[in-house]
Amino acid sequence: EPKAIAVDFFDNVVVTGASTGSGSGIDFATVMYAPDGTEQWVSRYDGPGHMNDTAMAILVDGLGRAIVAGYSIGDGTSNDILVLAYDLSGAQLFETRFDGPAGGDDYAYSIATDASNFIYVAGMTAAADGADLAALKLDPYGAILWSRTYDGPADGYDRGLKVRVDSSGNVNVSGRSTAPGSIS
Repeated sequence: EPKAIAVDFFDNVVVTGASTGSGSGIDFATVMYAPDGTEQWVSRYDGPGHMNDTAMAILVDGLGRAIVAGYSIGDGTSNDILVLAYDLSGAQLFETRFDGPAGGDDYAYSIATDASNFIYVAGMTAAADGADLAALKLDPYGAILWSRTYDGPADGYDRGLKVRVDSSGNVNVSGRSTAPGSIS
């Protein structure tokens, strides 16, 4: 099931999403196609929980790497935010997992990079009162530099659906937040 698409500097098309594996549940699946449609490489990712892992967002950064974000069952954890990077041949460069402070389900929905190839992720993280909007900043090698959450006024389900970085380096996240008095 394709979830996101990006185009690199050479007009190669990179598609990511989810695909049923052999004995591994649902896995991340990322495929690169040449401009003429010829398949260049396929990379699959089966998380440590060997259950359902789904890629939700992809981009090609200034270094030509395919950066993929989504969620994955961890080893002894629920869904974690997962960010993977692939080189031009489809080899995995790094894997970064984020299990939020509540230890529940965490999801990534959008990614962006800045001019220095820092990576930004928007999603949601489990909270005692539902879920909070989550934003992460990673260095170009996948190390988490900071994480931020937002708990809306209704203490319901909040999620970051899009993240963008402007030319001044400001990180902008948009999404959904439960309004006071509404049903989550």
